[in-house]
Amino acid sequence: SAAATQISPAAADRDLHVEQLLCDGVDRLSFNAASGECLGLYGPPGCGATEALRAIAGLGRHGGRIVWRGESLPGTSAARVARHVVYCNGDRARNLILPWTVGRNIDLLYLFRHPLLAIPSRRAARDRAHAVVAAFAIKGSPEEPIRNLSGGNQQRVAVARALSLGTPLLLLGDDLTRGVDIVGRGHIHALLRSASQRGATVVIYSTDPEELTQICDRVLVLQEGRVVGELGRPGITVPALEGAIQRRRHAVR
Repeated sequence: SAAATQISPAAADRDLHVEQLLCDGVDRLSFNAASGECLGLYGPPGCGATEALRAIAGLGRHGGRIVWRGESLPGTSAARVARHVVYCNGDRARNLILPWTVGRNIDLLYLFRHPLLAIPSRRAARDRAHAVVAAFAIKGSPEEPIRNLSGGNQQRVAVARALSLGTPLLLLGDDLTRGVDIVGRGHIHALLRSASQRGATVVIYSTDPEELTQICDRVLVLQEGRVVGELGRPGITVPALEGAIQRRRHAVR
């Protein structure tokens, strides 16, 4: 693979540096996200946030520059997972392999990080799964099929699997709590807040402004693949987020 591209100190002072990102639905998008920050992306379906997150994770063709911890990211999604860049969305059928056990699903990221060890030790895999289930208070046994868990617990497995990589970590969350009840949403929000407090960089897209007010340090408002507004604490409120979208709609008429 090509040598990693070094960048200037000005670009390296934040863990994630996205410059002129160009892909389907995204028009030269640029933003930064710092270690320990939970950055929200808000906008209607089709605003370009999903496509941007997938591009950062290496799941789609894109142009522009994506720098993580001072180096350009490698090309493939597996190589980015090895760099602790993880995409997780609210579609559990895509996040998880439902016929598999909880433990095997937890171990998926380990296989990406250690491709030469395609058949890991069963004991090591079992120990990792039990540790994640215990650490993240997942209601289920590592040995049971993950489809037997509630939707909220399935999604907690997907999020916990990413967070178990530790820091540094770039977690790209795409409508993470879709279809999850209010209790499950609260558990996932607590996981995300805890991760950012431990130094992870969390970038999360949601169409629910209330969700972003609860967990984000800063929110970018997106429309048609561009940033049309930015809000920080204490100004992240539902009226402010919805107002940014409405003002943009009126401006383009």
